[in-house]
Amino acid sequence: MPMQNKGRTAAGSAALLVAAVLIAILVIAEAKRFASPNPLQLFKRDHRNSGELSADGWVTERESSTKVTTVKTQATGNQTYSLGEVHLALTHDPTQMIVQFTVFPNATESDYVPHKVVYYPDKDDLSNRKEVITSMYRYNITQMCGDPANKPENFGNPGTIHTAVLTGLIPGKAFNYQPRRFYEDGSAYHYETFTAVADFNRTRPYSAILFGDMGTHGEAVNNMKHLVNKYVNEANLVLHVGDVAYARGKTETWTKFMNMIQPVASRIPWMVNCGNHDCLYDGQPFQPNWLGYFWAGGDGGECAVPYNARFHMPADANWTVATDADLRALRERVRNKNIRPSVPYHQVSLSSQIDPKNSALPPKNNIFYSFNHGPIHYVMISTEHDMTENSVQYAWLEADLAKVNRSEQHFIVVGMHRPLYDVTICGELLPETAGMRQILEPLLLKYKVDVVVHGHYHQYERTCALAKEKCVDPTKGEAGPTYLIVGTGGKATTCPWGVVPEWSKYLAFQFGFVQLTVESPYKLTGQFIESVNGTVIDTFEIVRGN
Repeated sequence: MPMQNKGRTAAGSAALLVAAVLIAILVIAEAKRFASPNPLQLFKRDHRNSGELSADGWVTERESSTKVTTVKTQATGNQTYSLGEVHLALTHDPTQMIVQFTVFPNATESDYVPHKVVYYPDKDDLSNRKEVITSMYRYNITQMCGDPANKPENFGNPGTIHTAVLTGLIPGKAFNYQPRRFYEDGSAYHYETFTAVADFNRTRPYSAILFGDMGTHGEAVNNMKHLVNKYVNEANLVLHVGDVAYARGKTETWTKFMNMIQPVASRIPWMVNCGNHDCLYDGQPFQPNWLGYFWAGGDGGECAVPYNARFHMPADANWTVATDADLRALRERVRNKNIRPSVPYHQVSLSSQIDPKNSALPPKNNIFYSFNHGPIHYVMISTEHDMTENSVQYAWLEADLAKVNRSEQHFIVVGMHRPLYDVTICGELLPETAGMRQILEPLLLKYKVDVVVHGHYHQYERTCALAKEKCVDPTKGEAGPTYLIVGTGGKATTCPWGVVPEWSKYLAFQFGFVQLTVESPYKLTGQFIESVNGTVIDTFEIVRGN
């Protein structure tokens, strides 16, 4: 049930005492983890996917009324051709759009069957037809770095992932596009045509959908039902703040997830950042190193390969590296205060995924990036990578926030998986929460960030406009973001509340998502929509001074 702040309670105090003991045990175990020859074993979780979609890619009988997948994939020895997992992402150019999709060729064909995207920049002008060839990529079991992802019984056929950038789009105009085989005219197979809007739709108020921790569980399907039936027609993008598919080593779960989101992600951009179940793995060379950092379960030995292969987020061209060695060199430049390297930033430790034959693709960075969309500047950072003051990520974040033009981008929204403020007994006493707050909060206040969106804990929390644990008034020029925890995409609720301080304004266990709407250059409104009936259970305003 929802609850609003009623102050400190005896029950809350008792729960806090129990939590303190449990957390102390966990922190001691975490300290021992660094001396363990296999740290992952200490925090290994059950990787079975009970209660998810059925093995063939369709929803189970219990959930059959909310089926949202559009492609049935057969990853077997008798494999038949299929094309699915279609999704969009923004670049830094409002006349462009990234399109990605996955192909399972016929069993007798090569894995690398050339494909293209045919598109009309103005869907009503059929005289202007364009085509673009895709870049192709497949990952394999040898790239998995641990159990269970590197076990043959878990690693299935991921298909061939195709990526293309559509150019010459008209901002605000709807366009049609159709992924298809390169040598086909469209008659041999039934290819689906998709419609999207370049940049953003200017005929309605600008809004975004926010959540994290989705996976393929039953409530994820319910969330998708509401997004498909209503909110995809209202929103301009989805911001998914980590713990994306919850595959944790099972290839088929990625296939299920990408097909599940296609009805929305093929129409509006689906922008992601990584959570601990996407890109945290044993041996990851740039893990967070603040005091008390807690492992909290990793990506199941995937080494972030599926996450990085299946998405293409926009890189800042001044912050780029293609290998771990380049990132180490960039880190040295940051430490030496030479923080504008000449090489652009693609992605961390996955240089094998950059197709050298397709230089037309813009650089990508699925770890930390920013983009302008409508009147909002979005910043996505990784809590699973080092962000201390001497880190690459921190230097990039400060440089990015410093250059925002607030006369055009009236609001700043920051997405990061683990929360800075939290009232669950799982998180409020973890040293990492205070550690991240100590590092990042001064930057968020200095540059007057308006909203910070988190996941990680599978429930909904909202604070007041907050600075150093005190509510502030932005209409008077006081800096303080509103913090949202929206880890409600579908993964089961995990943690009871602890002591509820004055700055905590709304708490709920329901699954759902936030719709954030720009009402004016000085006002945002938000609502939390629960997943069962699509009911709005929390509304709020974020108003900044002139």
